[in-house]
Amino acid sequence: MRSRLVPMVLVALAAYVLGARAGQERYEAIKRMATKGWSDSRTQKSRMNARRARPKAARA
Repeated sequence: MRSRLVPMVLVALAAYVLGARAGQERYEAIKRMATKGWSDSRTQKSRMNARRARPKAARA
């Protein structure tokens, strides 16, 4: 039993580390895309137009 447990734990540990690293890279890529889209001039213009168009009651 013990001889099977050690390799299984090592494989699980390696999978966790590699998966976490890939997850972090993907998270950073999504974050960069979202920031780029949010700061795009067309997006800012649309946000400004929407802000101007909303009713006064919603502004408070």
